[in-house]
Amino acid sequence: MKKLVIGLVLVVAFCSFLLIKQKGTPNKNTSFSPGEELEYRVHLAFFTVGKARTIVDKNYHKVDSKTCYKVDAYGVTSDWISWISRFDDNWGAYVDTTSGNTHIAYRKLKEGSYRRDEVVTFDHEKNKAEVKVKDAETGKEDIKVYDIPPNTKDIVTGFLHLRVIDFSRISKGDTITLSGF
Repeated sequence: MKKLVIGLVLVVAFCSFLLIKQKGTPNKNTSFSPGEELEYRVHLAFFTVGKARTIVDKNYHKVDSKTCYKVDAYGVTSDWISWISRFDDNWGAYVDTTSGNTHIAYRKLKEGSYRRDEVVTFDHEKNKAEVKVKDAETGKEDIKVYDIPPNTKDIVTGFLHLRVIDFSRISKGDTITLSGF
């Protein structure tokens, strides 16, 4: 059951990156603003198995002198299913208010006995992503650098990106492509 719930959440999340090739660039953001909070219920058939919430921080933040939104997405299992599998996840990002690119993304995952504390720093000029993963037992950080395509987004920024696209310029059958990390 645990794998099924986690699998469903991940499939829905990552499918957003497989949507359809975008015509042109997104519009200026009028789709979300600082202080926004959205709440969701996660369903499996007729059962509510979890809750999720996204929050756009009320304040703007600076990352490398660039003004950013700080966006957090939280997900937790419902109390009634926690005895089978429990997750309490926080996915977040600092999103450039001008370009819509991710500068920093992070994940703090608690899924059963699994833990992951990860920070990804994006360098869009060099098309690199530096990933720091903190070992839950030792506290040591493992650091790796990856090549990324231009304008790569994390999952939180990917969802925000979909909200600012002018879908009136998209025809049925067109494809929107997002590079996700």
